[in-house]
Amino acid sequence: MKVKVMFIAPYAAMVPLVEECKADLAELDISLEVGNLQDGVEIAKRAEAEGYHVIISRGGTAKMIRHAVSLPVVDVHITGYDILRILTLAKDFSEKKALVGFTNITLGAQSIADVLDYPVDVYSIQQADDVKELLPKLKEDGYGLILGDVITVEEANRHGMEGVLLQSGREAIYSSFSKAEQQYVYHRSNLDRIELLTQRLKGYQENLLILNQKGHVVHEVWSSFEGVPISVEALEDLKEKLQLHGSVSEFIPTLRGKEVEVFGYMANVDRSSYMVFTFSLNINSFNHLSGVEVKMVNQKPKVIHKSDAMNRALKVIDQSFYQHQLYVLNGDPGSGKSLFAEYIHYKSQVSDLLVVVDFNQCKVEDLKRILSSNVKTIYCQNVDDHPSENKLELMKSFLYRIMDQQVRVIFSSKPAWLYELVFDHERLVEVHVPSLREREEDLKELVTMFMTEFNQSFGSLPIRIKDEAVKVLANQDWPYNVRELKSFIKTLVLSEKGYVIEAHKVKSMLSEKKSQEARMPMLEGTLDEIESRVIEAVLEEENFNQSKTAKRLGINRSTLWRKLNK
Repeated sequence: MKVKVMFIAPYAAMVPLVEECKADLAELDISLEVGNLQDGVEIAKRAEAEGYHVIISRGGTAKMIRHAVSLPVVDVHITGYDILRILTLAKDFSEKKALVGFTNITLGAQSIADVLDYPVDVYSIQQADDVKELLPKLKEDGYGLILGDVITVEEANRHGMEGVLLQSGREAIYSSFSKAEQQYVYHRSNLDRIELLTQRLKGYQENLLILNQKGHVVHEVWSSFEGVPISVEALEDLKEKLQLHGSVSEFIPTLRGKEVEVFGYMANVDRSSYMVFTFSLNINSFNHLSGVEVKMVNQKPKVIHKSDAMNRALKVIDQSFYQHQLYVLNGDPGSGKSLFAEYIHYKSQVSDLLVVVDFNQCKVEDLKRILSSNVKTIYCQNVDDHPSENKLELMKSFLYRIMDQQVRVIFSSKPAWLYELVFDHERLVEVHVPSLREREEDLKELVTMFMTEFNQSFGSLPIRIKDEAVKVLANQDWPYNVRELKSFIKTLVLSEKGYVIEAHKVKSMLSEKKSQEARMPMLEGTLDEIESRVIEAVLEEENFNQSKTAKRLGINRSTLWRKLNK
């Protein structure tokens, strides 16, 4: 009989490696699911009920599972190879770096960092809750990149720092399967199940209110609000509904005109009942509108700026920010104007919500609803030189009105009518967003950032790129700038089976890319696809001069912008 093993991966990027290892272990009957902490516990309980013999997981999830089931639980340990990989991955980042973890990880990490002279500081913790106290101090000390486990990474992101997950490699996963087989031999499969009283937390919430049976506050945590964001009457109504139905979920206007989602449930602990309410800003209130997207920007955008061109652009924003409310972002398609908009919005520190409006697609009535709300930053894309009269009047009224408010409007292009409307031109700033060809010094760190992102998201293997490979990329023409580069790096790392990207691999992929583009028939595909290829061909013939391209195509420049940014 095969040993039935349930592997519970606490993060999705572990899945590809586990699947790869499964193929070599025919003697085990292995199932794989993803679940961190309490979600992992629930999977383990179900696995026990279904007759599995051994559970494999990692870190805090494995520790929680041991207390919840009677099955043997194997912990996927962090090896020296794993520590070496993450230190190598983080080496080329310019921010001040710290690795945070328990001593079983940090002792080895400190030794490796010392021997290889890696620029990273190591901090040991005694228990998981220590992370919440340590990370704010690290942020104050100027650290921008935090390496650690799932909880550490989540806490780092919550404090506006970049978090990189310490992942387990093939060696550790193979070892865990071997231990699982050994533990099954030494443990009886008919162990009496231990009944453990638990209460499932319904997701981590940073805006939390807990009341006792009398309605008195037992505990409260506020991150997005200064206190209870709804009226006393609204809260009393929610309490009545909760006591009547056992749970409640509603969207309610806040005291400041926003809309908040409130979820409440009854929790029973030690024969006492508590009312638990969680509050979150309804970031989807505008998302159903045509041409409108609401983004949550709660941590500083990752802007690579070693190049003089990027530093000049950021300096314009930093020096003008407190005196100016209107920004025009001038730059080529794919150069990263949306990232600049997020950067400007983040500096305002008045709200997490950035409203992105496709000016051409957004309906007049929807635009009126947005402009009449208390949104603090609006990013307008695809702005026509000749909008409808109604839209023009709306924007005129809005721009005049915001002059005495903490509201910022960002335009992705420079429409002629803007200068006719804005009565105080001193409040308007134009920012040149550099193209990739102006950012040669940023290239390696951009590639490293993309590799890290795909490593964390998809479990891709490459963690380092050779300098020769970067030079090959630097010599390539990237008409669509950072957007095109990122797309290429994604294809590159997903196709690479090793840990290092060599120059010959980059050359091969670039050659394949050019061949595919050359073979693509101009008149094949949908109408939109054909149109896109025609525009790209004319753009290339005109040396990416958008004015000349628009003139040849018989369209205005703003229409060309809209089509390029679909």
